[in-house]
Amino acid sequence: MSIINLILLALVLITCFCCLLFLYSVFKITRKPVSRSPGKVDALPISILKPLQGFSPELKGNLATFCNLDYPEYELIFCVEKKEDPALQVVKELQTECPQAKIKIAIEDSHPGYNPKVRNLIRGMNKASYDLILISDADVRVEKNYLRDLTTLIEDLKVGIVTNLIRGKGNSSLGSILENLNLNFFVLGGTCFLYHFFDYTCITGKSILFRKAEIEKMGGFPSIKNFLAEDQILQKKFERFGKKAILSPCLITSNTSQRTLVRFFKRNVRWSQMRVQLGGIGYLSELLVNPVLFAVLLCIFSQFSVFTFKVLIITGIFKIIVESIQGKLIRAGAGFFSYLLVPLKDLLVGIIWFSPFFKTSVEWRGSKFKLRRYTELEPL
Repeated sequence: MSIINLILLALVLITCFCCLLFLYSVFKITRKPVSRSPGKVDALPISILKPLQGFSPELKGNLATFCNLDYPEYELIFCVEKKEDPALQVVKELQTECPQAKIKIAIEDSHPGYNPKVRNLIRGMNKASYDLILISDADVRVEKNYLRDLTTLIEDLKVGIVTNLIRGKGNSSLGSILENLNLNFFVLGGTCFLYHFFDYTCITGKSILFRKAEIEKMGGFPSIKNFLAEDQILQKKFERFGKKAILSPCLITSNTSQRTLVRFFKRNVRWSQMRVQLGGIGYLSELLVNPVLFAVLLCIFSQFSVFTFKVLIITGIFKIIVESIQGKLIRAGAGFFSYLLVPLKDLLVGIIWFSPFFKTSVEWRGSKFKLRRYTELEPL
């Protein structure tokens, strides 16, 4: 066996071990008890900002889970850019069906900035009545104790920002299955790995809780309006002000059904470009949890010898087992046949990993930008 093949075989073994570390981290984090204190912060009211754009079949079901939360005082602020947005009709239906929910709609003149989500958040912040602010994406579904779990963690004044573990559900298309497999293993597993072994919290924009007074001292949402990864920039701001970021072990669900394969590719290419700009050399470490990619390369360089083909088969089976166990731990609800697509997902993700080195522009919400350091957007 050549030196290259020996190196690739070693990488297969190393990456398999790293996958087990991901699995162990998920087990440890998701098994942590969630303390729900009836203390002082628990009673503080919360403004929930929901940036919306467009309609999806799951939208109403997602938003409805926020209308009956077990929490004494909170308001829902749905933020849209245009009065013609079809998401508004869904919000109006919820206003009728859930009269107990305090619902506001934020539609204002267009704010400057290249990130449409941040523009929506600026609108919502202008209507927020309370100091505790929660950003929650439109595709998120939560359980009734969601707010109590979060507010318990922000009682410590050293904590500036709290986020959640996100699992993907909704396997109605090939793109959705691949998206959820990647979210539930790589994204969730990586988040748990960093938190368990390095005490580092990776903030996700799908669920962020913080204090309005603190973010306004940092320049507010207008200061991040031209960044694509607004959640990561927000975290950096809090850290510069000496505030900790905390991960809640409470799982929330991202409903990713009806995603096309093309959308899966575009989304993950964009995310790869963002991670390069945010992580720099650390981006290379992502390959350490993709043994399927190295097993395929081993087969290619060995001209598909019997031994290396067996290595590929064993590696694929190993990864299917690891991801199915991890899926059970987080109650992802994926079927057996979904996990058979794990090797395909890993191969596609491995190919996408190289895209930032060849693609310097990013397309998002109908506009094209050059992505600069820390995901700052420059229009093309």
